[in-house]
Amino acid sequence: MISTSLLLIICIPKPYIIDARQHFVAQISLLSKSQNLIPLLTFPVSLDFHPKSLHLPALGLLLDPHRPVPFAFVSHGHADHFARHERILCSEGTGHILIKRYGIDPSTVQTLAWDETLVLNNHHIRLYPAGHITGSAMIHIEHDGQSLLYTGDFKTRSSLTAEDPEFPKADILIMETTFG
Repeated sequence: MISTSLLLIICIPKPYIIDARQHFVAQISLLSKSQNLIPLLTFPVSLDFHPKSLHLPALGLLLDPHRPVPFAFVSHGHADHFARHERILCSEGTGHILIKRYGIDPSTVQTLAWDETLVLNNHHIRLYPAGHITGSAMIHIEHDGQSLLYTGDFKTRSSLTAEDPEFPKADILIMETTFG
């Protein structure tokens, strides 16, 4: 259960089509219970929309990009969620799949254990099990007291073939979906 008074949920249909010339920062506002407009530009983690991916410029990190990029978070080891990136951030299970199944160079893969925190540019990054397949992960990013959770594919129930999903609290939830 999420205990914050405001929660932004961004659902990104897959495949989502954004013109390759577009590059903009999300400018979305919400109404609080008191009907005051709250701009999300105050959220310290800015998001750029790129063709078939989201970019976190402060980290130089793209989320599940379909084309090779310098630095990418790969949520799980299915072919529609990764490319041959220069540097990959993923869970230990996904790292194993990428190396063994797709022949990714191990030196390009940075894995995080479920209980490990990575700090990049004062952003605290943790991965949580998504329950989709073995190693599938959600990325949770905290900065200046606010947080963002990106899911990739996930499942809400237990499975014999994946870690049980964990759902941390977040101010912004971004869910990739296979439907509009």
